[in-house]
Amino acid sequence: MDEIVGEWSADALFAPGPSDEIIYFLEHGDGWIEYLNGSLSAIETFRWWRNEN
Repeated sequence: MDEIVGEWSADALFAPGPSDEIIYFLEHGDGWIEYLNGSLSAIETFRWWRNEN
């Protein structure tokens, strides 16, 4: 199982209520973004890589 190598949260608490966007990066190059608030949550997946240059 791949480890989470990075995580970032907007930690936004503003009207109309608490919400957040959290981005996760897995070591093999996959990741996902969670959109969270009081009435809706969604996930989008993506691929990432390091540019050695």
